Amino acid sequence: MFLQGLNLVAQRFDLEQMQISGEPKIVAGPVQQDDRFGGGFSATAEGSILYVLGVQTGVALTWFSPGGSPGETVALEPFNNIRLSPDGSKLAASILDEEGGMLQLWTFDVHRRTSSRFTFDAADHDMQLGHPTGKRSRLNR
Repeated sequence: MFLQGLNLVAQRFDLEQMQISGEPKIVAGPVQQDDRFGGGFSATAEGSILYVLGVQTGVALTWFSPGGSPGETVALEPFNNIRLSPDGSKLAASILDEEGGMLQLWTFDVHRRTSSRFTFDAADHDMQLGHPTGKRSRLNR
């Protein structure tokens, strides 16, 4: 998955040949993005996709069906980056702490609809979490 303009795009990638194949397909859009952080999206190996929808009044983190229909809104925050846990039950996000001026990590329980701040120091934290297999992910705590 990658960004092309404001669209989130998927294209097959052959791990053995280390090359892309087939035509790119637009999955969703518009996806919120900026020059420093890229796009706000994440996906699980099973195919669940979560992305930050760019809207005029703020940012809505929303689930979408495989067919592209919007579902439940998970949160409304000024996210810079997001990562889903391998099972899709939790996500981590970097959010600007306006008081300290630094990006801090927050974790969200998708099912319980709860959140908690993960970092508190005076340094930027922008998604040092996660591992594709979930084996070393702080999201699995």
